[in-house]
Amino acid sequence: MGNFQQESRFSPTNAQQIAGKYSKPDDSSDYVYRVNDSVGWGIAQWTEESRKQNLLNYAIEKGTGVGDMNTQLEFVCKELNENSKYYMFDKIKQSDDIEKITEMFMMRYENPDDKSQAAIDARIKNAKNIYSELGQGQ
Repeated sequence: MGNFQQESRFSPTNAQQIAGKYSKPDDSSDYVYRVNDSVGWGIAQWTEESRKQNLLNYAIEKGTGVGDMNTQLEFVCKELNENSKYYMFDKIKQSDDIEKITEMFMMRYENPDDKSQAAIDARIKNAKNIYSELGQGQ
């Protein structure tokens, strides 16, 4: 959740901020979903054409839209369980190390352009805050 907060502020219709087009997340309301435009989109900011196409196919199969939060969450689980490139669901379930899980998810699943320690730390901070807010913190 800390990663999704950093990537999209939990918005399933968030378009990546692109200078000159979408300067802040709230400006993306007029974005038209295209699989081949290299614009990060949704809670996980899917950018890669094949992943965006798979999300679109999944939404069509379910009879929902690509901007549906439940569809996106189910698609994340599908990728984490079924796609060998992103498979890590068992590792996530078996660990209680928030820092390790958050960094692993960022590097392996999201693979953002900014892989700096500051980017990792921001996601970890988000994850810990959410964990604490949900009453699971120490």
